[in-house]
Amino acid sequence: MDLTLPVQIVGKPDIVRLQREIEQLLNDLLANEISSKEIGQGRVIPGMSQSLSLVLSVNSMTANKAGLEELQENLELLTDQAPSIRIAFAREPIGPAKEKVITWLRSNLGSNLLIQIGIQPAIAGGVVVQTKKSRFDLSLRKRIIDNADKIGKSLRDVK
Repeated sequence: MDLTLPVQIVGKPDIVRLQREIEQLLNDLLANEISSKEIGQGRVIPGMSQSLSLVLSVNSMTANKAGLEELQENLELLTDQAPSIRIAFAREPIGPAKEKVITWLRSNLGSNLLIQIGIQPAIAGGVVVQTKKSRFDLSLRKRIIDNADKIGKSLRDVK
């Protein structure tokens, strides 16, 4: 399973959407009796989403019945075996920031890393990162709690 995911495909919900789309396209190909010879390499099957076309392109797979079936198998393996991580932000990250985080994580942790992004306003700022085995609280809330004594002393010394 050496599937590379573009930054537009983030987590399991995106994978599930791709799987449904592939299933529908394969059913349409069968129903319309379109042979794989009629759809040449690089051509987009009518009705194919930009996300699916991008995944096929990034992985150098053809946009035909065989390519779709191969991608379908890889996506099934991916949902079962791919590493995953959960990240909570204080608010929704702005587009370029989100893409930079996803790009960095996949560059350093694996090109098929699945990422679940959540929002937790209570953390005030920063992020909380969680894997199956570890939790890293890099939030402003945690820093304030950890330094409550120092903050209190500083406030008292202001008088």
